[in-house]
Amino acid sequence: MLAELLLVAVFVYLLAGVVKGTLGLGLPTTAVSLMAMLVDARTAVAVVIIPMVVLNAWQIYRQAMLIHTWKYYWPYALSLSVVILLTGLFAVNVSVRGVTFVLGVVVAGYAVMSLWKRVPALPERWDLMAQIVAGFFSGVIGGIAGLWSPPMLMYLSAKRLPREEFVGVTGMFLFAGSIFLLIGYLYNGLLNTEIAKLSLLLLPVSLIGFTVGERLRRRINAKQFERYVLIFFLFAGFNLLYRAWRM
Repeated sequence: MLAELLLVAVFVYLLAGVVKGTLGLGLPTTAVSLMAMLVDARTAVAVVIIPMVVLNAWQIYRQAMLIHTWKYYWPYALSLSVVILLTGLFAVNVSVRGVTFVLGVVVAGYAVMSLWKRVPALPERWDLMAQIVAGFFSGVIGGIAGLWSPPMLMYLSAKRLPREEFVGVTGMFLFAGSIFLLIGYLYNGLLNTEIAKLSLLLLPVSLIGFTVGERLRRRINAKQFERYVLIFFLFAGFNLLYRAWRM
């Protein structure tokens, strides 16, 4: 049974890496939504943290936009980092049912926001406040569920960013949040030795998938691929909500 679970986890993280390499985001959403169908939601969140840190660090390095991105978007990154650390410290007190429910809301919400893509444009005078508020809500749900895409996507969609800048900013936000999520989960014991070993084991699998995804991006219709992935996320989110209701 353990060997079968490990084999499935390898496939899940390979797929998650492909999604990340193709779209520039989606590693934790893919990995957690699928793994939460096999193990408890809290474990699924803890396992994804190390691959999330490393792949987003690599994405930032490849984009070579860190200084520019930090200079403009530090309020969001700071708000996210502080709140996700504080929430992550107390995540151990949230029930598995609660984590599963939040995951379902976040995954389904991410799919709906990405498919809808009709967020009103954000006036520049409201940008600072929008960054702080979006960072706060991202930190709250990120500390519990390990995913914080909906508030982040709402803010970035309202900014109407070019594709390359969008990928670079997303990488920084995900990296900043994952670092402090890692600290919080190490402190409260959710990321223990056994889970950390599994997370490290799945890291090279994620990197292989990421490399494959980058190559696929040049050969396939990325928008069509994204649509299929988002429809899957929508069903996965509803499935998690159903599981939380049945617990």
